[in-house]
Amino acid sequence: LKPQSYRVQGVDYVIKLENIYKDIIPIKERFSIEAELPYLNKSTREKDYKNYYTSTSKNIVAEKFNDDIIKFGYEFW
Repeated sequence: LKPQSYRVQGVDYVIKLENIYKDIIPIKERFSIEAELPYLNKSTREKDYKNYYTSTSKNIVAEKFNDDIIKFGYEFW
């Protein structure tokens, strides 16, 4: 896996999946799109991501994706 931050170099606007309904509004307005996004395949997983990590996997992700965590304003632990 590669960090996503390298993919958005030169991009003006990034839509985060976790904020898609809010982040898509400027795009819809700019292109006069009235259609709504459907909410499909809703997950039944636990919402707190921390429960899916061991201390080892947490450290691996924090190190490998540090640039993404900073660039996209995430808090990881």
